Amino acid sequence: MYAQLLLGIAMLLMAFGHWRGKATLIRSSIRDVLSGEALRSYQRSLALPYTCLGILFIVMGLVEKQRGLQGLVFVMVYILLALVPILWAIRNNKKHLGRYW
Repeated sequence: MYAQLLLGIAMLLMAFGHWRGKATLIRSSIRDVLSGEALRSYQRSLALPYTCLGILFIVMGLVEKQRGLQGLVFVMVYILLALVPILWAIRNNKKHLGRYW
């Protein structure tokens, strides 16, 4: 539970860093391809998926603490809810870089 809370807080901090435009959060290969306003747009569009993942990790950590769901149901809900922001971030790569990875 505590690992999920810390991971959620880390994701929220990364989202805030992307929103602020911190270049240290981006791989050097992406910084080589994008520059200026394109890099800024790429980072701003990454902030929302990271925020969603952070909130999801925190909420699911609290759900696990309350033991609100059975094991298999918990895992399936976790996976299904996490797929949306992950696919959103992958789509962002395709939109800005022209490739998925």
